[in-house]
This record gives sequence, C-alpha cells and structure tokens, in this order.
Amino acid sequence: METRPRPDGASFLARIALPSALAVALFIGATFFFIIPSFERNMMERKRETIRELNNSVYSLLENFYREEKAGRLTRAQAQRKAADSVRALRYGPEAKDYFWITDLAPRMIVHPYRPDLDGKDLADFKDSHGKRLFVEFAEIGRVSGSGYSDYMWQWKDDPARNVPKLSHVRLFESWGWVTGTGIYIEDVREEIARLEANLIKISLLIAAIIALILLYVNQQSLRIERSRRAAEARLAESEEKHRKLVEAATEGIMMVIGARLVYANKTLADMLGHGVAELEKMDFLALFPPSAAASVDYLRELLESGGAPPQVESAMLRSDGETFRTLLTASKLNFGGRDGFILTVKDIDRHKQTEEELSESREKFRLLTDTINLGVFRLDLAAGRFTEANPAAARILGYPGVKELLSAGAAPLRPFEGAGLLREAAAGRPVRESPAFIRPGLPSERSLLVSLIPLPADGAPGQCDGLLEDITARKRSEAEREKLLADLQLSLGSLSQSVRGVARKAAACAITTTVGKAAELMTAAGSSCILVEGGGEVLGVVTDHDLRARVLAGSSTAQEPVARVMSSPIISVPETALLFEAVLLMQEKNIRHLAVKDAAGKINSVIDEKELLALKWYSPAMLMGEFAAAASVEAVVSVRGRLPRLVKTLSDSGADSAGITRLVSSAADAATARFVDFAVKELGEPPAQFAFLALGSQARHEQTLATDQDNALVYADPPAGQERAAAEYFQALAGKVCAWLAEAGYAYCKGAAMANNPKWCRPLSAWKGYFTEWAGVTDPQALLDVNVFFDFRCVAGERALEDELRAHVRAALKDKRIFFLNLAQNALLFKVPLGFRGGVAVEDEGEFRGTFDAKQLLRVFTDFARIYALRGDIPALPTAGRLAALADANVLDQAEKESFSQAFETLMRLRLRRQAALAGSGGPADNRLRPSGLSQADQLALKETAAAAAEAMNKLKYLVKFLIV
Repeated sequence: METRPRPDGASFLARIALPSALAVALFIGATFFFIIPSFERNMMERKRETIRELNNSVYSLLENFYREEKAGRLTRAQAQRKAADSVRALRYGPEAKDYFWITDLAPRMIVHPYRPDLDGKDLADFKDSHGKRLFVEFAEIGRVSGSGYSDYMWQWKDDPARNVPKLSHVRLFESWGWVTGTGIYIEDVREEIARLEANLIKISLLIAAIIALILLYVNQQSLRIERSRRAAEARLAESEEKHRKLVEAATEGIMMVIGARLVYANKTLADMLGHGVAELEKMDFLALFPPSAAASVDYLRELLESGGAPPQVESAMLRSDGETFRTLLTASKLNFGGRDGFILTVKDIDRHKQTEEELSESREKFRLLTDTINLGVFRLDLAAGRFTEANPAAARILGYPGVKELLSAGAAPLRPFEGAGLLREAAAGRPVRESPAFIRPGLPSERSLLVSLIPLPADGAPGQCDGLLEDITARKRSEAEREKLLADLQLSLGSLSQSVRGVARKAAACAITTTVGKAAELMTAAGSSCILVEGGGEVLGVVTDHDLRARVLAGSSTAQEPVARVMSSPIISVPETALLFEAVLLMQEKNIRHLAVKDAAGKINSVIDEKELLALKWYSPAMLMGEFAAAASVEAVVSVRGRLPRLVKTLSDSGADSAGITRLVSSAADAATARFVDFAVKELGEPPAQFAFLALGSQARHEQTLATDQDNALVYADPPAGQERAAAEYFQALAGKVCAWLAEAGYAYCKGAAMANNPKWCRPLSAWKGYFTEWAGVTDPQALLDVNVFFDFRCVAGERALEDELRAHVRAALKDKRIFFLNLAQNALLFKVPLGFRGGVAVEDEGEFRGTFDAKQLLRVFTDFARIYALRGDIPALPTAGRLAALADANVLDQAEKESFSQAFETLMRLRLRRQAALAGSGGPADNRLRPSGLSQADQLALKETAAAAAEAMNKLKYLVKFLIV
C-alpha cells in the first residue's frame, strides 16, 4: 500500500509551530500576570522600607541632640534648634531633592525645607488638594502607633505648582513630642515600573522574533529536506531514463550476458549485426562469433575472471548474412540477481582503422607543410605557461636552434607574448589576430613579430591555444627605409616646388657707361657674382664673373672700357612666380649661370645664381649630414648650421611634411653635436672610458624645431677603481666644450640646466641607473616635474651600447611601477587645455603676447600622453607619431583616436614650423607663438579640432589615473 506523506504545512503546524506559539504565549502571560504585578508589590515594599529606615536615621539624629541636652552641654532650646537645622539640611534621592520635615503633636510645623512659610504655624486646618488633613493624621499616627505610613497629595519636591501623590513615613520622638517624616512620590515608582514593563515588552518581542526566525529556519530546513527527497526521486527516475536512452542511442553496441545467454542488446548492436533486438535476446552469446574468434572470446573470459581494469580484445564477429567484421570488445564484470555475467561493449573498428590511416596520412602531410613554410605554427599550454608543440620555423623565429630546445625552455619564449598582453587575451577565451610583439625591444637585434592565437574549447577557462607566428622584422626595416627614402625625396623635390621669389637676391646695378673696373668694384662691394647693366630706365644686360674672366682677363677688353662691351645681352629672365625647377630647366637649356627675375610689374630687380639652384636641387638630409661630417673646424660647423633656417623656410614654403622637416632639424643637431664631440676628443685626448653623448627631449624624438635650446646628457662606462675622479674631470671638460660650441652654433643653453655640462647630468652608467631607479620609486609627483625630459634619450655620439644598456635598465625599473605612471599622469594633467569660446583655442588677452598662445605647451599634451603610454606599454619608439601608431597596434588607442591625435600633432607642428620659417625669412628669432586670428579659415578649423583632441587626450589620462589608483 502506498504511503501518502502528510502535507508539509499541517505537519509543520502540528509538530513545531503550535508548541512554539504556545510557549511564547505562556511566557508573555506569565510576564504580565505574575512577574510584573509581583515586581510592583516588591518595589513598593522596598520603597516603604527605604523611607522607614531613612526616617529612623533622623530619629537617631534627634536622640543624639537629646543626649547632649541630658548631659547638660546644651539647653533644650539649643538642642532643638540645632536638631531642626540639621534636619532642614538633609537631602537624598537621585537629584538630592528628597527631604525630611518635623511637626509637633499640636500639630505645628517645626521645620519644612521647601515650605518655610509653614514653619511655626498651626497645621490643624491644613489640607491637601483632596481635602485630607494630612498633618493631623501624622500627629494621630504618632500618638496612637508611634510610627506609620500615610498617603496624600503634596507638591513635587521644590515645585509648588505641581501636586502629586506621595507616601510618607512618620515617627514620634517622645522626648520632645516631635513627629518626623519623609516620603516618596508614587509617580517615581510608577515610572520605574513603566520602564520595567517597556523593557520586558521589548525582551518579549525580541524572544518572539528569535523564536519566529528559528521556526522559519526549521520550516525551511524541513521543506528543503522534503524537496531534496522528492528531487532525488525525480533525479533517480530521470537518471534511469537517461541511462536507458543513452544505451539506446549509443554509437557502440552494448549487450548484457548472463551465463552463456545474451539477455539484453541495444538497437545499435542489433543494427551492427543485422538482427532484431528481440531476436538477439534469444540467441546464444557464442553464436555471434565465427569459429576463428573462439580464442579471443576465451581470452576475454580469462581476463574478466582475473579481475583488474575492464579488458579490451579485438575480435571478429558475425553479421546475420554470414559476413565477418573487426570489432573492439570491452567487457565489465557484473552480478545480476545472484548470477555472474558481464556487459560487453562492441565497437566496429573497420571504419575506425580506415579513418586512422587517413588521419595519419593527413597529419604527415600537415607536418611536412609546417616544417617547410616560414610561418611558425605552435600549441601552448596556457596553464603551465609553455610550448607543447611547434614547427622548426617557430623555434627559429623565437631564437632557438630547434624544436626540442624550444619545448624545453619553459616560459622564457613566451615573454614577448606576455609583454604584449596576448596570453591574457587568450586565457580569457578571446582570439588574437595578427597582434604585434617584439623580441629584445629597443636593442639593435630587435625582432618584430605578428602573433595570432586561437584558444581551444575547454570547460571553464581555455587550457590550450594554437597559434601562428610571423617574423616581419625585414618587412618593418624595409618599410622604415622606404619611408626615409620618400621623406628625403620629398625634402629634395619640395625645395624645387617653390617659386623663385624665395631664392632670388637683389643684384648690384650700374649704368651702361660704367667702366668694367668700376663694375667689378661694385660687384665685390655687394658680394654678388653679377651686376645688372641699366640704360634708359631698363635693364639692358648683365655682367657676370664668367664674363669678366672670359672677356677681360683672358680676352682683349680692358678695365677702362664701358661694361656695354663685355655684358651679356639680351638678358634672359623669368617672372617671380616661376617655380625653381622651371628656372633650372631654362638655365640648362640656355647654358647660362645667372637668371634675371621680374617682379609683378615686369621690372627686373633680382637675380638667381646657378650655385644656389644646384645646392637647392640636391639638398637633402644626407647632403646636410655630409657637410657637417666634412666640416674641419667649429666655425665650419657653425656655418653649416647657419644655413638651416633658410632651408627650413624653403621646405616649409614648399609644403613639405612637418615630420620630415623636424627630422632634418634634429639630424642637423645630431650631426653638429657629433662633430663637436670629435673636436673635443682631439683636444682632450683619448677618453678614459667608453661614453655616449645623449640627446634628450624633442631632439631625441626627432621633433626639434628652430625654436629650441639644449637638452643633453653624457653617460660613460664605470671607470676602474681609483680612476673615478680623472674620468669625471675628463668628461666634464668634454661636455663643457661641446655645450659651449652648441651655444655658439645657435643652440641656447637650457634654462633648467638639463645639459651635459652640468656635473649632475655627466655621470657614469651606474649613477644613471641609480637615477632612473630612484625616479621609478618616487611617490611625490612634484619630484618628477623636472625629469620628464630624461625619459626620451638617444645616443648621438659615442657608444650606442651604453644607450642600449641604460634603456634596458629603464624598462626593468619601470615594470609594474603603478605609482610612477600615476605621478607622470598627474603631472601631465596639471596643464589645462586652453579651450576658448565655441571650442577654439584660448589666447592671452593682455601683455606682450596678447592674441596669441604657446603652441609648444599645447603640443606637450600629445608628447606627454604618448610618452606615458609608451613607457607603460614598453614601446621602444621615440617619435610621438610612431608611439601613437604603436599604441593603436597594441589596441590601447582605437583607430579614430590615433588618427585624431596624430592629425592634431601634425597640425601644431606644421603651424609652428610655418611661424618659425616666416621669422627666419625676416631675420627674427624663432618662437612658438601662434595667432589664430591670422590663420586661414581651414587652419582655424584644424586648430579647433586640435584643441578638442587635446581635451580628449587629457580625459584618457584621467581614466588612466583612476585605473592606477584602483
């Protein structure tokens, strides 16, 4: 008979809830009907006892004065007066306002502390607010009983306006016929009882709440147990159904054999053998095997009887049509209903064998393919942090002689992947597609890689991933060389795309009647290689150095003859709007060395010299570097450097790329510095140790402009013990000479003294390492304000290996230094982007620079931003544009942000260079002040977008600060 469980609610109410509620009710009833009334009685009794004992104390006080009277030390009047005064001063109670009084049997008031108006008065007619003659009752109690209690209405302590119930104890002092008394206010007792009741109610409610919580918990536990039981029954039924379905749906045949009979077979086995399920369950087990398989079946039985793991045997089996096929039999021993048997799993391995052969062939083809291609193919164990499989190309790309060495290297080969954050992405289950990674970043042997990682499916986090590796070092190098070549070509060809107005010079002029000798004097005085010959208000011809040599010195003409005899005429000219390359072609076509230039009015007033055109035609950074390298003296270097502003103006006017111009300016500073270092070494002798003269800041980033000062430093190898002072003196002398010559060449001294001639910045390698270690650990942002420039450094003369070693130390020192990057970011955020009305750039509204802003300060937003993120991401690039591109490749910036920041940086650089080129053309000193109102509408719009990009960069730095703080 099926037992039906009682409903959960009824069982809980009968067994737990009702007894608990009854217990709570009994507890509350006992509290309010027995405990509180009993407590009230006891409290009132204690109060009565208290006032009785207090009154007895006053009685004892009166006895003491009575004894003084008996002893003759006091008269009765004196004794009574002192006794009355003592009683008048007595106080007790929590506020010291409870008191004693004395009457006689008349009754007349002897003393009352709060009613002095009653002292000495007859109280026979004194009544309380209810009409009770209380003092008459006090005297009556004294005469009849000697002592007792009385309740009445009386003023509240010292407040005559308030009458409340009071209980007093009185006692007769027979010797003097006095009645003493004191009392308690009934309201005090009631308030105390009310407080007790309130506390008891709170406690009762708390106990009831606790019991309710216990009941709720017990109910939940009971329900949970009941639900668990029912869920277990459901799971058991579901498990049985799943097991049955699983057996039926299994891709392998399953049979149960008891004794020699087959008692169960699934449909898969029936289909495999070509029999029906019902037919199979009537067959003998051995009838399923051909005679040749008897040995395999016997061997299977022996393995079962021997125990151990379930045995596996390959054997042939018979189909219903008599055909045999190969199977893999797996047996498990069982006891069913007291009879021994086994479960046999049958797997058709005819198809499996064929698949294995095909897979083996395919795997071999894949292995041959991966061994011959230049792409690295590998598999990683993300949990263990190592390679588990790789082809030879992967080992070669990662710098290992073979696959065996790569697999045994542990986590070391994965450092480039980890540094680029790729392993973190793969471990999170996100595929990585052609992300950049670097081996030995920043060193001459740096290698650039493209890495793709595909996490393999697994329970939870991926445990393994497959990957592809491509070495793109040669491609990157080729692209860099191509970009440099294109920039050089642009600089070279850009100079020929400007008008002749920029290079034409005013020429000396003379009248047609002037003698040859006088004309030569005028040419010499003007420093010109030609002189224009005028007549009738027009230019009739030109006399050049070549004319004087060919027709006067080597010809028949004399210095006393008029210039008309030796001049070249008619004069060949071009308008001032003609381009330089047109002038070059014309001079080559006409085979002339000087070309006249007409102004807008058509008047000839200037001349182009062949030498200047040829210099401009092929002038490039390589040519400029060659001139610096060929300079034999400080003066020669200064002279070459002096031509730089004119070249910058030419390139800026021709629309050359600002990055190419700043690279040219920086390269000129590099070449001048390197040449000055050579001169200093020749003067001072061989250096006592290897050294590197470092460019800092904008020069190191190839972003120097004409408005610049010196930022440099010197690092030298640590000298042997005992030679430290001599080495320091040598290199300080060398740095002093180089910095002085740079100042002579137009590179002003740094106002902050960040130069190699400062002994602090001319130090051995160990000292420089100490500097960077100290800066990496600084916790005060103010301490880093003046050292930002030192984190952009590049060797321009000396041993590059010292730069490489120092850079490697900087990377190690900054690794995981969150506080350092937090300080850098906070310092960068001190600058406020000068946003003006409608999002434009705000300008100064008074003083010398009214209407302008400092473009260099705004440019610092992008250089600081790129430096901070590049140092944090271990990006070796120095130029700001290169850093922004690398940050985009590393997914730190999205493509829109990269384009916005790069365009803003280019806009500011272009406008700065244009301003400096204009000042160079007028002979004024270069500066960084831009006047937005003087720009074209397009440039004003670009400047507005630049300000918005700067604000966005600052916001991104704010997010970085929040991230680093968390």
